[in-house]
Amino acid sequence: PQMDALHLVFKAKTVQEKLHHLTEACMTIPSHAGEASVSADDLLGTLVLCLLNTEPKNLLGEARFLDNVATVLYPEASLDHRGYCITTFVCAADYLRTMESEDFDSLVKGVSSLFEQ
Repeated sequence: PQMDALHLVFKAKTVQEKLHHLTEACMTIPSHAGEASVSADDLLGTLVLCLLNTEPKNLLGEARFLDNVATVLYPEASLDHRGYCITTFVCAADYLRTMESEDFDSLVKGVSSLFEQ
């Protein structure tokens, strides 16, 4: 479910749709893991793995767009779960951007094997 929602973040045309799908993806991670909630570290790690599997074309651009535009259009979002999802999404994008190529290749291979099972 979170994979479908993440794909829709990148296909959505409006900020509202992007924010909705991102929030949906982040909120389904705990239930997919069989938990009522997950820690920030687990959410970030899972989101990184899901983003790797999603293979977005403009991850950093989407992350910056949501971070800059969504919080202006929906200022209340920065104080609730939507802001938390945006921040986690931006952190995941930044983490992937700063990875060394060997680490990235290794992580991609590991993730691919996880999703093939």
